[in-house]
Amino acid sequence: MDMIYFEEENVKLEKLKEWKILSPKAEIIKKFVYKSEDGITTECEIIGYKTKTTNPKCINEIYENLVIEFYTNTDVATIKDINIEYFKSMQRKNFKFNEEEE
Repeated sequence: MDMIYFEEENVKLEKLKEWKILSPKAEIIKKFVYKSEDGITTECEIIGYKTKTTNPKCINEIYENLVIEFYTNTDVATIKDINIEYFKSMQRKNFKFNEEEE
């Protein structure tokens, strides 16, 4: 997967709107959270995304994942790539892991 970093806020804002992480009318980038499986919620920043060309028989020609950065109990940043739809669901207050099993 090719990594693309957001170097300009306006480019990031437009991409977040494209992915429907922000509303089409948004003018600023709000705060986001990452929720770990062990129940820790921490603020995170979307620093870029990864793209991958898929099989021609797939629905989409390109597959994209967000790349986020967050800090837990250390001063060392954790960088993680995460599915866009999963990240969006993680922003809900009632988000739970393994929702499909309930």
